[in-house]
Amino acid sequence: MICALCNEPYVKGSSISFHGFPKNQDSRSLWLQACKLPGTIPKQAKLCSKHFTIEDFQVYNTTGSRLLKSTAVPSQNMTRIVKSSKSFQLGKSFIFSSNANVIQSSASTQSNENIDTSNIISVTEAPSTS
Repeated sequence: MICALCNEPYVKGSSISFHGFPKNQDSRSLWLQACKLPGTIPKQAKLCSKHFTIEDFQVYNTTGSRLLKSTAVPSQNMTRIVKSSKSFQLGKSFIFSSNANVIQSSASTQSNENIDTSNIISVTEAPSTS
C-alpha cells in the first residue's frame, strides 16, 4: 500500500499509519479538495498520517494506539508527488513549481500519467535522496 498523495510506502513496524478516504460523500469531497485529487479515485486509496495533525487523532492511553477522528481533513505536507507525462526516461527527480502549488516528480520510467504543464513557471532538480 502507498499513500495516494505522497507515495509513502507502507512499512511494517513504522509509526506512519494509513487511512482510507471517508465513505461519507461530504467528508470525502473535503479530502479530495484538500489533496487536489480527482473525484474518482480507487476504493482502496489511502492517505498516510503525514498529512494530518496530531489533533486529528484520538489517542488511547491504555494501548497507545491512535484513531483518525471522523472530522479530520488532511492539511499537512500537501505536496503531491506525481510521475512525469514525458514519454522518455528522465532518470532524475524534479520539482515543478507552478502558480498553484509545487508538484514533485520522481519519474525514472515511462508513465501514462499526465501533468498539466501550462502553469509551470520553473523546473528544478530535486535534491538526491540517496
